[in-house]
Amino acid sequence: MATATRNFKASNGYGLERMPPQDVGAEQAVLGAMMINNRAISEVMDWLTPSDFYYAPHGQVFTAICELFRYEGAVDELLVNDYLRGIDKLDEVGGVSGVAKIYSSVATAVNIKHHARIIKKHALARSLLVFASKLTERAYQDEPLDTSAWALGQCLDLTQEHEARRAYGMPEIMSAVDAKLKEAMRTRRRWAGLDTGFGALNDLLNGLCVHEMTICGASPKVGKTRLAMQIARCIAISGQGKVLIYSLEMNRVQLGEYWGCVVAGLDLTRFRRGWLDDSEYERYREARAEIDQWPIIVDDQAGLTIPELYASSERHFARHSDIKLVIIDYLQLMTGPERDETPKFDNICRGLKDYKKRYPVHLWTLSQLSREVSTRNDRRPQTSDLRNTGMIEANADNIVLIYRPGLYDHLVKKEGNRVELMCPILRNNAPGTAHLEWNSTTAQFVNPGALLG
Repeated sequence: MATATRNFKASNGYGLERMPPQDVGAEQAVLGAMMINNRAISEVMDWLTPSDFYYAPHGQVFTAICELFRYEGAVDELLVNDYLRGIDKLDEVGGVSGVAKIYSSVATAVNIKHHARIIKKHALARSLLVFASKLTERAYQDEPLDTSAWALGQCLDLTQEHEARRAYGMPEIMSAVDAKLKEAMRTRRRWAGLDTGFGALNDLLNGLCVHEMTICGASPKVGKTRLAMQIARCIAISGQGKVLIYSLEMNRVQLGEYWGCVVAGLDLTRFRRGWLDDSEYERYREARAEIDQWPIIVDDQAGLTIPELYASSERHFARHSDIKLVIIDYLQLMTGPERDETPKFDNICRGLKDYKKRYPVHLWTLSQLSREVSTRNDRRPQTSDLRNTGMIEANADNIVLIYRPGLYDHLVKKEGNRVELMCPILRNNAPGTAHLEWNSTTAQFVNPGALLG
């Protein structure tokens, strides 16, 4: 034990006065169980790592067992001895007697999972000690905000690294399918996911389904933020669940002004200048009372990174139950440690894909389009106009492109208020287009025919 403690101090250089978290007995129990019952190996070999073992020789024995199992299909005390002897590591683990001691430490493999969890718990605790020491050093040397962002990312990485990877058998998978099917049969909803308020869009997307990500792209001034905010409002006021908005472009007060004007039917420019008469101000007060009840949470932190997204989401999900939709406005305003745009954007896209898989929400992410759109006479967007199209196509479940031809002077007389929500990529449907209209008076998207009422 004393030797193991000294090795830990020396290898990490932090001179810990207290014994680091560990359980050498549990480590021996796991290794012994793996040698006496090879079926137990598969239960832990893809979860534990050699570095999880506090006593370094145990990590070497673990590696030997896993390598033998992968390439030979069988493991026992003699084979482990031969393997370690072949790579000149047998003496480091205590020789033949050291392996024999591990082998005889348990009589059954029945508790291997329990002992493996103990090992993993202590490994995480030791990692946190190392992290805390590094954090202390960085706090003295680096900018506080940079250190804080680094710390958030490290905490998330540590948690994910030490989580158990789990595989599921078909009975367990189909039980979950049965439960989902019975709920769908009970409710008999028109769409499986959330109602956006736009029937044609719901038909294409099957609603906003959980664990899916939709990328919504549009040129500037076309209305991608307005569409997202209309969907957020619909879901919030219809009781479908709470909405979490990461507003990287508009701050929370600007969003509040926008919603206040929409609900009260006020002109946003006149509102911001304070040009309201008594009746208009009363309409605003009534709208404010309604908006106060909306289950919408706005996070307007600028320069959001993937680790910060995860960390803040954990806080929001802990404080607010029943969050069903997460909106990010917009993708290109997220940041990362990479200097080059392409690898930075690739990592952000992969991070968002992992996010929607981890959390039981629909992720609606806004994206800019390239300037190629403006070179076409009809200004019709294409999937290739999305910046870093390859990574978006690889990670998005759905892509929605907003097309408002009436926005352009040379098309306004012909096209009027027509709006197309073009969906070139859909997870659960063939590509299609949802037709809407634009109400220029309220600056809102509306369902077809609504302007005739």
